[in-house]
This record gives sequence, C-alpha cells and structure tokens, in this order.
Amino acid sequence: MRADSGTREARFALKHSAPAACPDARAFSRQVQARTSRATLVQDGSAEQTLSVLITERGAGYRGTLRTRSVEGAHSERTIDAADCGEVTAALALVAALALDPNARTEPLADADLDGANRETPQAPPERVPAPERRPPTSTRVPRTAADTREGASEADLAWAWGAGISLDASSGIAPAWLFASRVHAWVELWPEAWYSPAVQLSAAAGTRAFEHSLTEVALSWRSIRLEACPVKLAPSDRVSLRPCLLFDAGELTGEAGETETVSSRQATRPWYALGALARLMWSPARPLTLHAQAGASVPLRRDTFALASAADEPLIPVHEVPAAGLVLALGLGFEFR
Repeated sequence: MRADSGTREARFALKHSAPAACPDARAFSRQVQARTSRATLVQDGSAEQTLSVLITERGAGYRGTLRTRSVEGAHSERTIDAADCGEVTAALALVAALALDPNARTEPLADADLDGANRETPQAPPERVPAPERRPPTSTRVPRTAADTREGASEADLAWAWGAGISLDASSGIAPAWLFASRVHAWVELWPEAWYSPAVQLSAAAGTRAFEHSLTEVALSWRSIRLEACPVKLAPSDRVSLRPCLLFDAGELTGEAGETETVSSRQATRPWYALGALARLMWSPARPLTLHAQAGASVPLRRDTFALASAADEPLIPVHEVPAAGLVLALGLGFEFR
C-alpha cells in the first residue's frame, strides 16, 4: 500500500552513471517514482534535491553510490554492493525514495507499479556521464534493508581501506642544504568512497647530509617517525585525490665531524621534534597502484646548534644551527587495498 506523507510535490534532479548492462537513468527514476507519488523529476533548475547515482563494476559484482544534496546544502551518501546490477539499482532507488518521502513504499515493486511511474517535466533527459573503468576485485557487501535505510548509517557502513608504500623525501629545514631521505609508510582511511574520508598515516624515514666546514667535513644524520592526520579528501575523480594533512615528527639528529690534525672526531645526537602541514596529491593509474606527490612545511620544536672545538681550551666553533622552519617535499608510490 502507499502511505504518502502529504500531497506536496518533491521535485528532484538526477545525475546517473552506470555500465551499459545496468538499468539506465529513466529506469532508476521510474523505480523512485513508483514508491512515492510525491516524487517528480525536473530538469529546469527547480529541484529541491539532486540525486547523484554512480554504479561501477566491482570484481564479480557491482558497487552503487547515491549522493543526495538539498538546495539548503544538506547532503548524505549511501553505498551498496551486490552481485547483480539490478539489485544495486533497486536498493539505491529505495534509498532515494525514502530521502524524498520518509513514508515511501518499501515492499518489492511489481511490473504494474512501474507502468505509470514516469512523472517528469518536459525537459531534456537526465544527465548521463561516462561510466568509470572496471575496478579489480574487492570484498562485497549485501544490499541494505529498508530498516537500515531509515535508521541511517550502521556498523556495516564503516568501509575502510589501507595501503603501504615508499617515497623519496627532501627537507630544507634540517641541514644547511636539502637533506634527502628514504621513507616507508602505511596508512588507513575510513569511508574511501566519501569526500570526507579521514585518514591516518604512519611512516619512518632516514637520511644523511654531508657538508664541508673550514676545519673538517661534517655529516648530519636524521631519523624520524612521522604521524600524519588527514581529515578530508578532495576527489575530483575516482582516481585522483588531494588531501590536506597535519604532521608530527619524532626522532633524532646526529652530527659527526671527521678527524683532522686540529679536530678530533666528535659526535653528538639530539632529539628531533617537529610540527607541520602538507598537501598530498594521489593518482591511481591502475588499482591497487597509487602514485603520490606532496609538499608542505615543518617547524622544529627544538633548534639545537652543533659546534666544534679545535682545542680543549678554545671556544666552540658553531657548525650548524637547525633552521626555524623548512619545506618538506616527497615523491612516492604505494599499493591501496579496499
């Protein structure tokens, strides 16, 4: 039976992208309108809500994502996995109908229900954009029930992804010149299909920079553990994303001077702490491979000075003072698994 919450029209716009084997935008719209008489598809800019549907092949099945956005700016997102594209379409249509009308029908639809469900303004058909390329196999999830849809996000929605990789770093705020370091890193992100998708990355790096002083050759060795927190992800496409991140470094900086006739070999190690921020651009040419480039700045929380003594009774000769701030750059690659 139909139990509409009133006669007020719920005008919506539709953006739809799906593989050719899936039901098209018109079929999706008909399923939404079969569940509530309030829903009317419009293409003249008068929509109260915009429904964006993206369905992609996912291993042996399909993944569908529905994003809703109202004219007031309120938005939501729902992702559904199933073996059959028709099941994904039907489940997303149910979610969309409930977003437009909380009292929309939730029972399975019959063919007769779809015959008269085609209410739209006489405008151009819904926008259809090219479907993304096929992705490699990942885990599958079952379609949500109507109860899940009404109650909102559940534990099953807590999708996550993880990855690991290597990079070459360059820092200007450690030694007198750029210090290059190798880094290994691993990260975890929540809701990888969503725009907010918070992520945390843990990494370790080590590098050495040697330079000449008037008395001897000096080498600075840097080792650090870095924690990065990235609260959001800006993703213009399925394969490209940009993340702003905060970073914290903890490690050590060791200075070592070569032995000469006037200077005996000396070594000193000091703690290293730094705070900073960076932006990371990631590109996935073919999953699970990811390439990334990042740039930012860091501020050391300790600014130690390394010095030499040419004789026990002479004053120390400064060799290097840690800069007040520096740039941090990196190029790397990794593998992401979902």
